[in-house]
Parts: sequence; C-alpha cells; structure tokens
Amino acid sequence: MVAGEVSGMVQGCETAGGAEALMHQPVMVEEVVSLLELSPGDFVVDGTLGFGGHALRFLEAVMPGGLVLGLEKNPLTLREAGPRLASAGVRVMRADFRKIKEILISGMFPEPKALFLDLGLSSFLLEGSGLGFSFKRLDEPLDMRYDPSEGLPARDILNSLPGEQLAELFRKYGEEPSAAAVARRIVSSRPLETVGDLVSCVERVLPPGRRGKALHRVFQALRIFVNDETGALMDGIVYGLSSLCVGGRLAVISYHSIEDRLVKFAGRLQGVEPITGRPITPSPEERMRNPRSRSAKLRVLAKKGDIDEKASFGFLSSFCPSVSFGLG
Repeated sequence: MVAGEVSGMVQGCETAGGAEALMHQPVMVEEVVSLLELSPGDFVVDGTLGFGGHALRFLEAVMPGGLVLGLEKNPLTLREAGPRLASAGVRVMRADFRKIKEILISGMFPEPKALFLDLGLSSFLLEGSGLGFSFKRLDEPLDMRYDPSEGLPARDILNSLPGEQLAELFRKYGEEPSAAAVARRIVSSRPLETVGDLVSCVERVLPPGRRGKALHRVFQALRIFVNDETGALMDGIVYGLSSLCVGGRLAVISYHSIEDRLVKFAGRLQGVEPITGRPITPSPEERMRNPRSRSAKLRVLAKKGDIDEKASFGFLSSFCPSVSFGLG
C-alpha cells in the first residue's frame, strides 16, 4: 500500500471492541516529545503507529497548524485503532516505515520535522493478534508476520531450513547459547505448527532455569528473520534521515542490543549528529507501572546535512548481523 491510501481508508472499519484492554502502553512519551523539540505547525511522522499513544501526544504538540502522519503495517492493529486515531486528527496510512522515502516523495506531504520509531511489540500483537508472537499463547499458529499477506510464516521456516541454518538464525538474531541443540530438536520434531510445538522443543533440551530466557531469544530471532527487522530498521534510519528537513530529528526506541547498536552507530553517519549520548531509559516509576518498558532505550539523532544513502547503508551493514540464506 502506497502514499495516497491515507486516513480515509479506515472509515467504516469496525473495531472488535476487546483490543482497548490490550493496547500497548506508550513508552517515554514526554521524553520523546521533549527531545524531538516539536512546535505548532510541525509535520511529524510516527512510523510505528500502533494504538497511537505517541501520535496523539505529537498531535497536541504540533497544533495548531501541524500534521501527524501515522504508518502502521499490521492490518489487525489498523482495524482496531485506525478509526479512532483518524477521527482524532491523525493521518493514518497502512504502510511499512521502511517505505518512508517513497511515501514522502509522493508530493502529498511537506518535509517532516521529526520521525519516530518505537520498535517494541504491542500488547495487542502479543496477546490479541493470534499470530503466535508470544511463547505463552501455546495454541496459536506459528505465523509471526506483522503483515500476514507478506512473506513466509514462521512455521514454514522452522519446517524447511536445515538444522545448521536454524542454529545460525538463533545465534545471530537471538544470541542464544544453546542454538544448535534447539535447532536439532526442531528438526527431529517436524512438522511444527503451533507455538506449543516450538515451546516443547526448547523445553526438552534446556533445564527449567534456562528455559525462560531461551524462549525469549528463540522467539525474538525467529520474529526478526520472518519480518526482516534489521533490514527494515536500516531502511527506516537511512531513508528517514534522508527525508527529514535539515535540523529535523529521528527518535528511536529499541528493545534489544541488535536494534540499539544500529541506532547508536547511525549517529556516526555523515550529516548526522547524535542528540543523546547514552540512551535514555524509562524512569523507575514508569518501569514499575509498565514492566514491558524495562528494556527500552531511546536515542535521538539530528540531521545536519545531506545524507549519502549508499555510503550510509554500507557503514551500517557492518554492525548488523545477517544470515547467509533466505527462503522464497
């Protein structure tokens, strides 16, 4: 879906009614608004709209005269939240933030003052989407695609890749020490169809005290691979910075070391200045109120000049783990 298909697309959609209780609690909202230095009349792009916690606060900061464009890739989230956010004044578009340059050069929007990316999984995706993102939802299918109309579901990857390649995937994207053992168990247990099937594989090769962290790592690695998250983040960083006005800012909230490393080293790109030295983390009060925020790290970058996209991709790729295989 491309630029032209904006807020009007959500009109007439009905929400299921139960997702409000599963909404992702926005993380470090006031810190983000402050560091983006938003003013009335500014144009802001929220590249990970979700249920709009950040976008609605951006709208307050840029009014009167401003504009907030929210991009959301997951159609279930858009169905649940899109009508409400559009009625509040957010321009809503079903799109992947990695397409930010394509969207902004369409001529429909002015040059943005700020771009925001929150790379966390929403509570809705974890608990209400039925797509197998959480290892606690044992009966859900192993899908894990943000957009179920694109790419291959996780079960196809688990049932097709050789054990050595599965182990590489778990090591590089999940930093899992027992990657090889988990991969061997998966191969011997095929076919896997549900979350419970994958959980059983991990539990059979690890003692109880190590299972929790291993499950986090394995599910993280699989989700990153299924959705090409590192490639999407590089696209979002480079094309996002390239699309900003000079002086504009990019704010990214990351939740694991692979993401944070990419954002950190993006601050060394030509034409970019890091605004945050060390990453900003949630306050003790916020971590208490919202335990899922505990691993969040916020970094902000400012565009100070032209961005050489080719050179930027080359530089960032050296800090991005990659696997030497692909499917379909």
